[in-house]
Amino acid sequence: MKTGKTLEALGVEVLRRAGTRRDYLADTRTVAPVFENFPALRLAGVAGDPVFAIQPWAHGQLAEHAGIPQAYYDRLLKDAPALWQTNVSHWLNAKPSRHLVRTLDGEVRAWLSDRYRPLDNEELIEAALPALAEVNAEIVSAEITDKRLYVKAVDPKLRGFIRRDATHEWQRFEDEIVWGVCISNSEIGAGRLSVRTFFVRSVCSNAAIVESVFGQFHLGSKLSDDGSQDGAQYLRDETRRAKDRVLFLELRDVVRGALTETMMRRTLDKLDVAAGLEITGDIPKVVEVTARRWGLTDGERAGVLQHLVRGGDLTAWGLANAVTRVAGEAESYDRATDLERFGMQVIELPRRDWEMVAAAA
Repeated sequence: MKTGKTLEALGVEVLRRAGTRRDYLADTRTVAPVFENFPALRLAGVAGDPVFAIQPWAHGQLAEHAGIPQAYYDRLLKDAPALWQTNVSHWLNAKPSRHLVRTLDGEVRAWLSDRYRPLDNEELIEAALPALAEVNAEIVSAEITDKRLYVKAVDPKLRGFIRRDATHEWQRFEDEIVWGVCISNSEIGAGRLSVRTFFVRSVCSNAAIVESVFGQFHLGSKLSDDGSQDGAQYLRDETRRAKDRVLFLELRDVVRGALTETMMRRTLDKLDVAAGLEITGDIPKVVEVTARRWGLTDGERAGVLQHLVRGGDLTAWGLANAVTRVAGEAESYDRATDLERFGMQVIELPRRDWEMVAAAA
């Protein structure tokens, strides 16, 4: 498991971003792509006609809006910036619409629909931390990336063992898990506000993300319905703020409800079953099939094979742990979290699908 930032460092960065974040409602006909040493957007409808550099995620959203395939869009940026400017400008004018342009540190980080509902990280932190503190939960990992914010916490009182025999009497320390939650959000359209159950394996700190218990898509009424003018900085009115406060209070209740023994035992039952499902096929082939199914890179595939063989646990539980062990070695926190989800998906494979993976030859 990647540990990311300390809670203090996370809070400092969340507040810093909140202070420098600026949002604008923009008519596409007043937005001009420009290329002067770097690709940028000029918001002609905003006072001063500011020019903002464009972050990678926003480039993807612009490409989708313009209907330009991503590979060709990237090639234009690299090899024909004037043609990129012409293409994007044409489609912005040909498809007039309003968009929420989210900026941070003088750069466009998101190009979003005017129905996008901002649910921001400082409000999430304000709602989630008291709920975690009430049960003395420990934050074991936290991070804020260009795309998402994550808080992963466990309740040390909620512990359980994976039972590997039919009587459920035998237990090993290395098969103890500690139960918790993973809370995440994206301010730029890279995912919904969510709470998922989560556990950490005691002996090695492998972590897995289990299931969603709360999710809110960033979708609302048209932002211009509140009277905001095109080109103006977008600020939520009191009605929208009140609705958001209710939502975050609901999230707080969900966090409390997820940190229960009942929720943990439901997952322990699945882990018990996985610990009894043996791998019967050729080990490298099993890992190759796993890598294809979950889109693992060559490096991740090699890591899973290495950890599976070294661990010596040739079961679905062992394969899942090999995947989540690789998560701790991932270059990015976003990718690490994806791999933590994949580990649980190995365990939850339908029996027929598992048999196809386990018997690969």
